[in-house]
Formats: sequence, structure tokens, C-alpha cells
Amino acid sequence: MVILPCLGDDREIAILLDQNYAKTLEVRLNGEVVRSANLLEKLSVATEDPQTPVIVLIHERLRFVDWDAIRGLLDKVGFLNVRYFVYSKSKMMTELDLPHAAVEFSTHPGPLSKPGKSSF
Repeated sequence: MVILPCLGDDREIAILLDQNYAKTLEVRLNGEVVRSANLLEKLSVATEDPQTPVIVLIHERLRFVDWDAIRGLLDKVGFLNVRYFVYSKSKMMTELDLPHAAVEFSTHPGPLSKPGKSSF
């Protein structure tokens, strides 16, 4: 069992993608099992406030495309206060840092840009 983090905000939404997500296409939304096909609808009615804190926990064995899919879904709903964590079976988590602008594909992408500044 994974313990979902709580930041003290009772409006907080917690989404868990466990190691079987790629097979089952099911997530836990605030502890309730939801099929991915129904997740957009469930999230749309969860809150009307785009600043509602959303915590997404992603098992370390999942693929980058799984993380990208959930990011796209949360962007579509309009959530602006989302934190992503990758967790392991040892119950340790690492937060994914997303403040960097996209850069063109290259094996030599240049220096790290500062948050909020585009390198284009």
C-alpha cells in the first residue's frame, strides 16, 4: 500500500498510477479505482478551482509515455497546481522537477535554462 502525501489542504486531489497501470489502465483518484477512460470526467467534476493542489504518484516501473499521458489529461482539465512524484517499492519518492522550457531535440542541448526563460 502506498501512503498518499498530504499537504494539509482538504481540497487536495491525489492520483496514484501503480506498477500495473500499463496493463489495467486504472488509477486511484483519492483512493477510488477509476479507469483511464473515465478519468477526464471524474477530474472535471472534482473541483472548479484550477489552483486545487494535485499530487500524482507514478510507480518507477512505468514508462515516460504514461507520465506524459497523465500530464496531458491534467493540462486539458486546467489544473495549475500539480506536483509529480516517482515512487519505488521501498516507499521512497522523488519529485519530478518541471520548471524548464522545452528545447529542440539535440544530443548537445546547451546549458540549462533558468525557470520561466525559453532557450529559443
